[in-house]
Amino acid sequence: MFTGLVEEVGVIEAAEPEGDGRRLVVHAALVARDLGPGDSVSVNGCCQTVVSATDGQFSVIAVPSPCPSGP
Repeated sequence: MFTGLVEEVGVIEAAEPEGDGRRLVVHAALVARDLGPGDSVSVNGCCQTVVSATDGQFSVIAVPSPCPSGP
């Protein structure tokens, strides 16, 4: 569960297929300047790992979470 501070509300600029998931490109000028590959960031409450960051935006690859099997 994400327990950090919300610093900025970003805007998803692109969502492209990537393997079993999607690469999300997020415009968030304030936080993007402090992010680098391997950093963790919350995207809509889900912890994601940054794969790239440039001025004003960062990218993550969101993959499906395995669902626990029921009885």
